[in-house]
Amino acid sequence: MNRLVILGLSLLVSACATTAGHISASERRTLLAEVADHLEAERQASEKRDTEAKLRLTSHDDDIVQIGTDEGEFARGWKTIQPLLTAQNTAFSDVKLFMHDKSITISRDGSVAWYAALVDYDIGVGGQRVKLENLRETGVVEKREGRWFTVQKHLSVGYPKQAAPY
Repeated sequence: MNRLVILGLSLLVSACATTAGHISASERRTLLAEVADHLEAERQASEKRDTEAKLRLTSHDDDIVQIGTDEGEFARGWKTIQPLLTAQNTAFSDVKLFMHDKSITISRDGSVAWYAALVDYDIGVGGQRVKLENLRETGVVEKREGRWFTVQKHLSVGYPKQAAPY
């Protein structure tokens, strides 16, 4: 009888240790929907050129990173990223943005998510249209006090040919 109780307790402790810090499948589905909503809010803020909304969706930390397609768009820290976001929203007009082939992954404890997607931009700038298709975007969002914030984003253009043979 004692062995049976010890075995049962061992299995219970083992099961608890295995799932400690892990979220349920139901919680994961909810968090995936929340992150998708966050990304959609970012898309809408870009299309509306709503600087205030973009700033609310982005972490204001000193260690956040945003990397764009232009050579000078490697920004670290809120003090560098804030003016970049503001300048882009001021310069662009009639922005159309379509995110496709998106995948979102939630961390085991549900506090962080990362995503990858292909993005098409159609932007008015300087009286001309700029169309960029199949840009590759990756990012990391973190949940703080019930809200998701972008803490890292990278946007790149695929090299048209193989950069180096392998």
